[in-house]
Amino acid sequence: PASPAAPPRGGAGGVLGAGEGNELFLRSVMGTCTVCNHGKSSENQDSFVASSSSSGSKSLVGVFDGHGEQGKHVSEFASIQIAKHLFGHKDLHTNPVSALESAFLDTQQKIERTHNFDASHSGTTAIAAYRHRNRLYVANVGDSRAVMGRGMGSSRGSGAGPEPLRAL
Repeated sequence: PASPAAPPRGGAGGVLGAGEGNELFLRSVMGTCTVCNHGKSSENQDSFVASSSSSGSKSLVGVFDGHGEQGKHVSEFASIQIAKHLFGHKDLHTNPVSALESAFLDTQQKIERTHNFDASHSGTTAIAAYRHRNRLYVANVGDSRAVMGRGMGSSRGSGAGPEPLRAL
């Protein structure tokens, strides 16, 4: 189930911006990276979603770990459906916990209705985080988990690469 987490504070992963009432909020900055899958099979069955509003005040990130013969297909389907359902939910801004839970439940029901395979042999785990201004909502299914981190100093302009993170 979805649950609110502590509001994010400045550091890696965002840029501070001004809101309508001159309050400060963290604006999303996102990037992606893939790593070769070693060991189990030649196909990486993982999928992800990384989406933010044009203002950067709202964002959704998620990782979907597919498994089984149809794991890649299920993880891709889940990443698309959760984002689509969440951003289209009528209560997203008034009740984001309900919207995130509904996105997960709706996606599970669509997988069961539209895929002609035994879900006990193919599927996906999922972890997703939705941020609106200074609130973070995290939901998961299966054994996927998230770790919140914060930058340990600024390396902007130094050319030294990304700043190191530490878990909170």
